[in-house]
Amino acid sequence: MFICVKDRFNFRNGKSCGDICRADVRRSPPLPRAEGGAAAVGHESRRDFFEPSLAGFPFFTIFTYAKSSNVPKLRIIVGCMAGFSLLAAGLRVRAQPPHGVAFYDADCLYDTVPSPFGNDTRYLPQGEMRWTGERYRRKVMQTAAVIDSLGLPLVGLYGVENESVVRDVAAACKGDYAYLFRTTDSYNGLDFALFYFGDRFFPDRVEAGHFWMTAAGELRGAGRVCLLMSASDRYIGYKIEEHRRQHPDERLLVAGRTAGAEPQRCGLSEPLAAASRAGRGTRRAGNRWEMRSNVLIDTAFRVVRGDVYARRWLFDPSGEAPWATYTRRRYEGGPGANLPVFCYFR
Repeated sequence: MFICVKDRFNFRNGKSCGDICRADVRRSPPLPRAEGGAAAVGHESRRDFFEPSLAGFPFFTIFTYAKSSNVPKLRIIVGCMAGFSLLAAGLRVRAQPPHGVAFYDADCLYDTVPSPFGNDTRYLPQGEMRWTGERYRRKVMQTAAVIDSLGLPLVGLYGVENESVVRDVAAACKGDYAYLFRTTDSYNGLDFALFYFGDRFFPDRVEAGHFWMTAAGELRGAGRVCLLMSASDRYIGYKIEEHRRQHPDERLLVAGRTAGAEPQRCGLSEPLAAASRAGRGTRRAGNRWEMRSNVLIDTAFRVVRGDVYARRWLFDPSGEAPWATYTRRRYEGGPGANLPVFCYFR
């Protein structure tokens, strides 16, 4: 049984989107077919991301001071104005949302044009998968809907063929996302992209290699960070250690395939460990879930929440597994066989 994540924080309007229906209708309406027989996922109680109430607020002092007959009225007014100013400032501090990062494996988002760099013959209009322009446009819209529904400042994406595909996804997003893209020269022709809010993250270094990509820069309110995205469990441990040696001043975020990493030894926490122990995962394998995608957070940050991102319209009509684009060679029309993961941190 999946827990439906209710704690998404909308970074644009500063409201916590606890209502699944309201959030999904506003950001990314369910596709018609997904409404069919998808079973409702579970509910988890709301959590408050804000800090405890302000302590020592000087209302009592101000109004006690104002009762004295020796105090001029002007001072009373000034004192009250100062008190209200402190309250407003305190509320603004409390209303600052936690930082957020997400990762989504788009599950083979190819375009319909033959590639000179990789073998994509299966995903062509005349290929084995009959990958037509209509199917391509549908998957682009679905991928954009997932990114919009997540609504986080940093959303890592894997499984896109080239920058043209990323550009189409960015154009389909309703959110004000910018993107970064690099070619990784992988044998399957699939690469990474980072979607981010340009007023929250200011990248100045982007690197990519075989099954990995990094984007480093200033994350507003969090200092300098580096997001390392991985599509291979084999190389991730080495890449984490290399980054720690070369950039010790950067706080590290890791997303994607992380099974080969040693988080504790590398100063990383595991926000999704509890979800994994509870039997949740991002991809269905037979009768069980596998945590194919993961998020690791630098221990310099405090993790607020991390989990698998589950929404009804991401599941097939049976409600038992993510709604795949293909089941072997049969076209299903879903967003993909993987669920996103996310983490809030301070």
